[in-house]
Amino acid sequence: MSCATALNLLAAPGRRSLRKCFPRSATLGIVAALLFGGEGALAQMRIVGVISGVVTDPSGAVVPNAKVTLQDEENGATKATMTNQSGQYLFPDLPFGLFQIKVVAAGFQTSITSKISVVASQTTDVPVHLTVGQAAETVTVEGVSPVLETAATLVNTTTESKEVNELPATNRGNPLTFAALTPGKTVSGTGDTRFNNVPGGAVEVTVDGINDASNGYKSGGTVFYMTVPVRLGALEEVSVESGGLGADAGAESGVNLKFITKRGGNQYHGNLFYQPTSEQFNANSWTNNANRTSRAYNRVHNFGGSIGGPLIPFGRMKRKLFFFLNYEYVYNPQVTNQNFEVANAATLQGNYTYLLNGSLNQTGTVNVLTLASNAGAPATIDPVVQSILAQNSKVPGYATPLPRAAI
Repeated sequence: MSCATALNLLAAPGRRSLRKCFPRSATLGIVAALLFGGEGALAQMRIVGVISGVVTDPSGAVVPNAKVTLQDEENGATKATMTNQSGQYLFPDLPFGLFQIKVVAAGFQTSITSKISVVASQTTDVPVHLTVGQAAETVTVEGVSPVLETAATLVNTTTESKEVNELPATNRGNPLTFAALTPGKTVSGTGDTRFNNVPGGAVEVTVDGINDASNGYKSGGTVFYMTVPVRLGALEEVSVESGGLGADAGAESGVNLKFITKRGGNQYHGNLFYQPTSEQFNANSWTNNANRTSRAYNRVHNFGGSIGGPLIPFGRMKRKLFFFLNYEYVYNPQVTNQNFEVANAATLQGNYTYLLNGSLNQTGTVNVLTLASNAGAPATIDPVVQSILAQNSKVPGYATPLPRAAI
């Protein structure tokens, strides 16, 4: 768990009820667990990845007791382990991002493999082949991505940070569009979104391992939505598990949609953005053109930014606590065009023009008030109708007249 996530949890409105339910000492213990025990919490929800591999010599024989050091290239944090008697090593519960592995063994050159990509719920297999030589000599390999899950039967499709940033998105507040790119996604006639024909009620949506779909009862229908959408600037990757789910899925669903947010590193970094949308960039609609109506004023201003880095910029804690903050705002001023038919002066006097029977261009005029009088009915307009017509007559003062032939 990144410290940004932990800080967000501590800042939630529920902190008051937490104090009521637990004494101060217990609350401090929970805070410490959130800040410093994040990896264990993440492992329960399996939004983490794994790096494993086997270390071998030039002949292909395994190399036991080799020291393997893992370094997070985002924040510089390191872990170390030793290969077992089968030459295997394992680093579980890793957050997304790029990592470096350094292998040192007596009688062999030091091996460094960098830019190893780790994504949620997958195991990245990194075999290391040592070369005979002095440890002071180094062999460097760059770029290892998970291409095939060999440690489990999980069927998983991950949209990583590069695709999230480069794929077009018309709405910065709807990251579900990336999940919809997964093969096997269909929409039924009732709007039920399914993956591999698994009922929509069996879909689980989480953000950093926390349920974000409010679908605890799984009562059917579609749950392809997010209660609290993740803005595009905070989204790191989208992982869709559509088959072969194990015990780490918690028996909660048939399909997992996992959205993972960005995390801070050991260097401060940030950005600002402004993304405008305007009706001036779009063609007018056919109906508007037929009615000689201009494009309605409709502007969307997306702007904001993000910043991340060490929470404490000095001392020993500089490489222990990190934060990431993203802020986005949408401003959407718009005007809606509506057409009204307004009674003219002749109509208000009771004079109506109509097409003669059997004709397409010959008209006649009749006064309906005179017809009413001849029939013994009241020859004046009802007061309620008069008030409605009076209000209707005010419309032209706030609108643009259109030729009658266009209506």
